[in-house]
Amino acid sequence: NYLRERYELDVYLHGHCRSSFSPANVATELENHGIAGIILSSPRSRGRHGAVTDYEEGVVKVPVLLVQHRNDACKGTLYRYLNDVKRFYEKSSSRVDVIIVSGRETGSTGPSSCQNKAHTFLSFRKEPAQAIADWVKGNTFPASIPD
Repeated sequence: NYLRERYELDVYLHGHCRSSFSPANVATELENHGIAGIILSSPRSRGRHGAVTDYEEGVVKVPVLLVQHRNDACKGTLYRYLNDVKRFYEKSSSRVDVIIVSGRETGSTGPSSCQNKAHTFLSFRKEPAQAIADWVKGNTFPASIPD
């Protein structure tokens, strides 16, 4: 409420990987109150820490944007599970959109699978960031990057 009132703007919540729990949890706990939408990049879909689909089903009604790299090697955010996340939010959300990122160098920046360039969009951050901004503004955005 503070942000919405202070800046007179809609509030969108964005989380990446394990931080994707935060927008999912807040939207669920607040029952969408004061939230214009949630953005989950490399959303947690599996693993010992849980998944963004572990929250109460049918609560999130605001628009949801899922952003995922095809070659993400993080075991908790694998591309092959993205449709599970999408189906979960489609049960209640007014809109679920997906941006698939592919291509460019996807090598590792460290020993963890979460440190691969695909997981962090390290080889190119401008394009996904611009697509997310366009989605928030209600502009046309690409369903895949690069096209």
